[in-house]
Amino acid sequence: MTKLHHTAYKKNYKNYILSTIKEDGEGKPLTTESEKIDYIFDRFNSEYGFMIGRVGKYKAMSEWLSGLALDIEYYNDAIVDLAIKMGSINPNPNDKLKNTVAANYWDFMANIIIGFEPKNKQLKDRNTLTGGVLGLIPNWWGQKLKERIKQNDNIKIK
Repeated sequence: MTKLHHTAYKKNYKNYILSTIKEDGEGKPLTTESEKIDYIFDRFNSEYGFMIGRVGKYKAMSEWLSGLALDIEYYNDAIVDLAIKMGSINPNPNDKLKNTVAANYWDFMANIIIGFEPKNKQLKDRNTLTGGVLGLIPNWWGQKLKERIKQNDNIKIK
């Protein structure tokens, strides 16, 4: 396969990523694209959402993926082979391109995944409990603080 336009290879990566997701954490089959996308973002926000306020969503997603959160390629040679198969690089890349592709893989995949995040999953307010200043507070304390704020009705929290 020769190199494709970015709109074409982004679709290929999306299909690839979603094809690796078969079931949720409880073993329930995920069959639709929507279920799989929701699963990715629900899991990311649950496991790594606290980092969004610290480093931003893009970097947080990249770090989460680099911890092998999803069952996607992670060996350098397999990453380069995937890039060729998806059409993001031409076949027979030189060593410099191979190294660049492998070095930027997690950031690239984070960009692809964030690109298909549903609008209803996006964090609009940096001060929700999964981001901003309150995102630095552990979950239990964050929940207690959220309840306290709601009781006082001084600050709106989404």
